[in-house]
Amino acid sequence: MEEDRFQIYKKALEEQPDCAAAVREAEALGNLPIYARLYLHTFAPVIVKFAGWVLEEAVKTGKKRLYFLSRDGYQPYLAAKALAEYRGLAIECRYLHVSRYAIRVPAYHLDMQNGLRQICAGGIDVTPEKLLKRGALTETECMETAKRLGLREGYRDILHYRQLRQVRQILEKDDSFLQYVKRHSMESYAAVMGYLTQEGLLSDIPYALVDSGWVGTLQQSIELLVQSKRPQLYVEGYYFGLYEIPAGARHDAYHTYYFAPDSGLQRKVRFSNSFFEAVCSADEGITLGYAQRDGSFFPRQERKGLNGAHMQWHQKTLQLFLLHYKEEQKSDTEKTMIEGLFTALMSCPSGLEVNSFGNLLFSDDVREEGGSYLAADLTKKEIKNQYILRKLCIIAGLKKEMLRESAWVEGSIVKNGIRKGKYGGSRYIKRELFHIRLQKCLIYARKQIKSGKKRK
Repeated sequence: MEEDRFQIYKKALEEQPDCAAAVREAEALGNLPIYARLYLHTFAPVIVKFAGWVLEEAVKTGKKRLYFLSRDGYQPYLAAKALAEYRGLAIECRYLHVSRYAIRVPAYHLDMQNGLRQICAGGIDVTPEKLLKRGALTETECMETAKRLGLREGYRDILHYRQLRQVRQILEKDDSFLQYVKRHSMESYAAVMGYLTQEGLLSDIPYALVDSGWVGTLQQSIELLVQSKRPQLYVEGYYFGLYEIPAGARHDAYHTYYFAPDSGLQRKVRFSNSFFEAVCSADEGITLGYAQRDGSFFPRQERKGLNGAHMQWHQKTLQLFLLHYKEEQKSDTEKTMIEGLFTALMSCPSGLEVNSFGNLLFSDDVREEGGSYLAADLTKKEIKNQYILRKLCIIAGLKKEMLRESAWVEGSIVKNGIRKGKYGGSRYIKRELFHIRLQKCLIYARKQIKSGKKRK
């Protein structure tokens, strides 16, 4: 069974002989744990091809510097540095220590309406406590605000979609909460501007950001900050994929590789952005802010990364792949290769992939507090609640049930189905995976239509 799965990946790799050869040579050295071997066959070729595309786009548009955003940008950063040297390109690759939290908080006071929208955004396991902490409130301020607004009961309870909207309506009318947010934002502004200035983001050198993607709000926040000092400075970004771009943003400043807001429906359906984030990361902790020491600015990282040991193996494996990678002339089949790899890995996984990656810790919260399994342990009923009609009924309050999310729901389905052949085993897995693909297809089709109308 194990080798059967690797045969699927090797067949997909045949679309790009340079990748297939590098994988064979790296694999021949042996001594890789099973999850690193899976990474070698799937993520390593994809990251290198993505990094190669970024460099090509940078050359076309005259960019002299690329900022790879932590932490999803770290592995593409390693690949781009190696490829730039291999190609003899005069493009500087830099690694920028940022996070949604570290960049958003100082920008809140520059656009409070957008800041409140970011604070009250949905996600996995959102609670009143998480919302208040997104505003950078201290523990004392959080408790005082929760008590005053009637949020003390259920402070750490997961909010339904309707409850989330209700909490937002309460917060946006509370002057004390808004003043807390504004004060903390202004207090953190000088340090973030010191760091961005130090790293050259306010310079005249043509540059672009590089990140995994999904919505592109980090680029918008960085641009808001740099424009507070240089109003005519516009920021561009290169992304692996984007489902949408922020409201009011310029479409031509967001460039995508694998899928875009108004295209790539089937690729989106058979892809998991949470899986990509959990695997394509760095071993360091999240950046929570910035501090000044001896005249220089440094990222403030108070916690270790959620999956440090795994990420170190991924980085070693990527370096091993790069060591044997001999780039061939570009062909138009690399996206076909990626579709083959990621469909098997993310959309139609077996126990091998789920056991290797499903227990990685993942958090989609901007502060990355806590974290749960990438493939959450869902019950049969919790999985069925992901069906599109059931989900809509729960969101609308027509069904009084709890919506429990999984960052990688396909992995959760396989986990559930292989437990001693529970619920029909492979037949159950195929049926549930079909329903999830249908749900994702409807969601992303709607987003694409909406995005297309906005662009027009």
